[in-house]
Amino acid sequence: MCEVCKTVPILWCQRTYLSVCVPHRAKRTGTLACKRREDASCFSLSVTWDGPSDCGVHIARLNVHVFLVPEHWNTVQRLSSTFTRIVGITFSLVLVATLVAPVAQADTAPTFADIDSERVQAAADALASNNIVQGCDTNAFCPEDPLRRDQFATILINARTWLAGQTDDLQDAGVTPTILPMFDMSAVPFRDVAFNVHFNSIAMLALDGVTSGCEEGLYCPADLVMRGQLATLLAELFDLPETDESYFDDLQGHAHINGVNRLAAAGIVLECETSLVAFCASSPVSRADVAVYVARAMNLLPRVSLAPLEERRAAQAELDAAQAERDAAQAQRDAARSERAAIWDALAQCESHGEWSYGPHSTWGSRLYHGGLQFHPNTWSSYRDDTMPRYAFEATREQQIVVAERVLERQGWGAWPSCSSALGLR
Repeated sequence: MCEVCKTVPILWCQRTYLSVCVPHRAKRTGTLACKRREDASCFSLSVTWDGPSDCGVHIARLNVHVFLVPEHWNTVQRLSSTFTRIVGITFSLVLVATLVAPVAQADTAPTFADIDSERVQAAADALASNNIVQGCDTNAFCPEDPLRRDQFATILINARTWLAGQTDDLQDAGVTPTILPMFDMSAVPFRDVAFNVHFNSIAMLALDGVTSGCEEGLYCPADLVMRGQLATLLAELFDLPETDESYFDDLQGHAHINGVNRLAAAGIVLECETSLVAFCASSPVSRADVAVYVARAMNLLPRVSLAPLEERRAAQAELDAAQAERDAAQAQRDAARSERAAIWDALAQCESHGEWSYGPHSTWGSRLYHGGLQFHPNTWSSYRDDTMPRYAFEATREQQIVVAERVLERQGWGAWPSCSSALGLR
């Protein structure tokens, strides 16, 4: 006999088409019924169906259990063609569908050409192979781009579908099947997602209590996902254990501290790039980070371990001290350059009245020497870079100072005898 009937959503190009079981002799369109016929013949068919690549979501593999009436449905071929019509929301036979593991789209995982990190590449390939994410363009993943809230909704639904496929019982997987007609706004508490391509994913998360939106009546689909929001949603989706341990110093009083700590305890997240003891929960999350975190949560990528917070605090203190030393040294160099630049400006004021473009076109002086620091053409030619202009009067102030430093190193302040003496430089 066939198993007890279950009703689950079938995702197809971001829309939810109802998958139902109806009386075996009924010819109905969209009628919801769930009955079991003890006297019917039973036929089981495993169907694999992938959607077009530009849809953003691919259908999962379905185990289809049909109460087959032999005089009407006596071949697998006819059953398959009828299944196609069923997905088009024409219910013309008794069907029970249980969601199982999605299938890969290809024998090998896709490789995105714009990912430099091996870790991110492995995560993106694994998720794409399991129909969790897709790229942003042909052979591109756009790893540094931030993720929008509506996009993340579909990733969560895809991950939840994958979760359901890891068990024979949807309820054991923490998945409550949702029946949702296409674009039925009465079922969704958000007024800003109508006709959004991710509408059904957002709706299913809302109906299952996973998200309550950004504010009353709004989901804010175009807003960016923050790292803290990501942590809370993943912690709930994967039912991660609670923890009393604190892993970061920048989460005190933060709304998502619980979710972040649960992900850290599970080995899914690490610190943000700016500090060994910070998570940066209020910063947008990149597509690269989303791929890595979701892949770790799904055990498609090895999980990680954070060092104890005290150890990281000590290490961060050493890093901060070293950075302070570098900053102080840089400040000294900047001060020295500023002081030297002031000297060159004073020398140029003496030599050319501060006219850095002084040259043959000028209306005063001998015009034999050029630029603000009065270089002889032969001197300029000897000390300039090939990338600099041929004549000093065509060069910028900064380029002239670079050449002047080289002349000073070889000839000393005597290269400008009169003005350097007047300024007390020698």
